[in-house]
Amino acid sequence: MQPKFCLSSLLTIALAAIAGGSDLSSDFRSHPRVCRDSALNQDLPQAGAANRLPLLVRQAIALIPFIEDRQVVILPRASDVSVYLVSWGYSRETASETVAELAPLAEFTIDHHFPIFINAGSPHYRRILASWKHGKSPDQAARVLASDIYHEYRHAACGEEELDALAAHISLLKRWRAEGLLRIADPYIASKESERRSLEAKSANRSR
Repeated sequence: MQPKFCLSSLLTIALAAIAGGSDLSSDFRSHPRVCRDSALNQDLPQAGAANRLPLLVRQAIALIPFIEDRQVVILPRASDVSVYLVSWGYSRETASETVAELAPLAEFTIDHHFPIFINAGSPHYRRILASWKHGKSPDQAARVLASDIYHEYRHAACGEEELDALAAHISLLKRWRAEGLLRIADPYIASKESERRSLEAKSANRSR
């Protein structure tokens, strides 16, 4: 069985206070109902003992009111996803090949289903963590991670392909920037917009 995975990777404080400041109510109202219903109805696959999410990840999730802690799994290393793949029926050979493909990625889903995996060993996550721990705007670092998680949620809950999930990701980043809540992400937004243009060009070429 060959898995299909979706990703969001980067090229380039108090929990209650952050959750209260997110104010995503209008985005929640416009979020497709079918996505919310799908997310509620999905049985979350389990593999091994559940690990408690780090505070950074919990703060990021709190910024998106329709995403739950139980829908996200933190992996110390990408190779740790293999236990999930094997438990879902993938051969050890396929699991090993998939791990090699996933190793550079920061976040991903498998087959458009929950859970959303975060690769804590990825350079992107480590940069966000360093910014959150040592930077001047830890709340904004959490928002960058929240936007990544939201991107993967669009895959898992809505079944969206990369172009649509990326558009939603960029829209959320720009909204927070316009509201003055995210001032550190201009290079990231630019890289995501470049990625979207590249995907649009590839899609246009395939349709010719």
